[in-house]
Amino acid sequence: MKILLLLPLLGVALAYTDVNDTFLKDTLLQDPAKARKETQELTACLLDEGPCEGYNAVGKIHIVSAMSDSCAECDMIQKRAAVKYLTTMKKEFPQQYEKFEKRYDPTRKNFDKMLQALSVYKDD
Repeated sequence: MKILLLLPLLGVALAYTDVNDTFLKDTLLQDPAKARKETQELTACLLDEGPCEGYNAVGKIHIVSAMSDSCAECDMIQKRAAVKYLTTMKKEFPQQYEKFEKRYDPTRKNFDKMLQALSVYKDD
């Protein structure tokens, strides 16, 4: 019984605690216009095509590990934000989406697994 009570705490302990979940929830997940702008800025950062500071710099630190473990260390808000980011990028910025895929998973070994794992967090 004690183990069952500790599992949620372990999940919180594993989450990327330096990511601003309030920003993710209020901006990326709630405001489509801001989500588009933030997606564009984050993508520029991740592809070294623009400035990289604040939340974007933190995201860049975690992107490789999140890709390799299908965002296993992400909390629920971070997973929902990752889905929102990827779907917005694919729809609004398809060329950057392709660059992103090639840069962070050139063999597509992890990208498809990550998309599958995150698909349950998608809001339709």
